[in-house]
Amino acid sequence: MIVACVLLQHYWSGGRVVHQKKPLPPSPRSRIALGLTSAAARGVFELQQCQECSKFQYPPAEMCRHCLGEQLIWCRADGAGKLLSETALHHSQNQFYADRTPWRIGLIQLNIGPTVVAHLAHDAELSPCPVIVDLRLDRSGRGVLVATSQQDTLPMPGNKQHSEMGCDPESRSILVTDGQSDVGQAIVRALAQSGAKNIWVGGGNSASKDTNFMALEKLPGVEIIGLDLTNPNNMQEQAKMLGDRVDIVINTVQACSVANTSSLTETQQASTEIELNYLGLLHLAQEFGPKIKHRSGQGHSVAWVNLLSIFALTNHPSQGTYSASQAAAFSLSQYLRSDFQAYAVKVLNVFFGPIDDIANELIPPPKLAPDRLAKDLVAGLARGVEDVYSGEFAQEIYSRYREDPKILEKELSHE
Repeated sequence: MIVACVLLQHYWSGGRVVHQKKPLPPSPRSRIALGLTSAAARGVFELQQCQECSKFQYPPAEMCRHCLGEQLIWCRADGAGKLLSETALHHSQNQFYADRTPWRIGLIQLNIGPTVVAHLAHDAELSPCPVIVDLRLDRSGRGVLVATSQQDTLPMPGNKQHSEMGCDPESRSILVTDGQSDVGQAIVRALAQSGAKNIWVGGGNSASKDTNFMALEKLPGVEIIGLDLTNPNNMQEQAKMLGDRVDIVINTVQACSVANTSSLTETQQASTEIELNYLGLLHLAQEFGPKIKHRSGQGHSVAWVNLLSIFALTNHPSQGTYSASQAAAFSLSQYLRSDFQAYAVKVLNVFFGPIDDIANELIPPPKLAPDRLAKDLVAGLARGVEDVYSGEFAQEIYSRYREDPKILEKELSHE
């Protein structure tokens, strides 16, 4: 009886379903080494650089190995190097790697100095040969080094070893919560073009269906469904019908108003923003979260995507209550990432600035084209990053935010 219980895919505990967790790569990292994870989550290659002797170093440490300097910062680095030697892992005490052997690893001399150990992509030739080293997130959500040939970039189709580190939409079944906006429609088109197997698109219950929205059903694999994030009964019904088949959930629902705190009307608009942008995401996670955990436990590579305004990071007074609702959704997304991590469910946040659509026609450029956002979203899924800053505006705000959040806050308050 005990053995039978262990073999169950999920079981009841304390009145709730607890899903069996699949083996993951080793995840403990020192606080210093988490700098690699931070860079991988943003899709960049960074190493520590000493500010006294300018040397790059790996692995990360508290002080420079060359001059013992303590002024070390994480900087963009050139990943070009030379594969010195390699081996293939055929046995492992870690269950994750034991299930996936053989697994190639190699010793690489970077042109900028350090010698690193990295996972090898299948296209990397036998040593010695030139390679490019990059940072990726593994299934445990930690940063690891991956090397590929200089002619190719990650992700690599057909490479089982490195498909573990992303969630390419090709051949996936995907739920897009709202396809009625320009952004939602662009995302559906991009997913269909990328080879998604099934795409369920929310919005079928709306009385206003424009031509572009209805045209989505003509795309291969697309089906329009009635999905209302504010209706618990509807959410339960759709999760029951679709949840066991969904590999990727993309939440595109957005409610935005230009509001202040001085009138009842604006307060009502703020309530709508919270109901859709925050509570809608919460309801979606409550119904589809357990389903997608179970899907991952069956061996599928799965992901969860949230679209968030860049003003989730810092409030913009012209959209004060909307920014607040986005900040709440961002915080909830961070919680979901923590909750999903043990089940290898990747959570991707796509941050955006003003969209180039009718609602923002009076806003001066730069504005983000919906097709650009959709392209960045698909690329972020394939690469397996955690945060994408789509477009010039979002990238600039993020850069200023990292430099000094307080200065950015004061600057925005006087725009």
